[in-house]
Amino acid sequence: MGFARRSPFASGYVALQDDCQLEGTISHNLMIMGPATVTINGTLTENLTIMPGATVILRGSVGNVSNRGGTLYVYGAITGALALQGGKTTIDAAARIERITPHQARYLRSEHPRPALSLH
Repeated sequence: MGFARRSPFASGYVALQDDCQLEGTISHNLMIMGPATVTINGTLTENLTIMPGATVILRGSVGNVSNRGGTLYVYGAITGALALQGGKTTIDAAARIERITPHQARYLRSEHPRPALSLH
């Protein structure tokens, strides 16, 4: 597993800055720092923040997600809100998202007839 530390940027967040895969249930807010690539196969019960240069592949489930300039691939579930503040987000057709923040809907753009949506 990658190196994790308490983030100086946000109180209560654990920052990951190395490539890793996360399995099982995680009960912390996570901040993924670039240039890390993190695959989430399990359940993250709290918030996920993706910073510039980071890549997240979500195959499991997570609460709220904020993409602040990284790359996000969603194949699993976001049980809270998805907020786009930069970066690139691709959502698989089978993925489940509870809510995309209202001002984000204008960024929806389909790159394929059905397989996925890309959010810019």
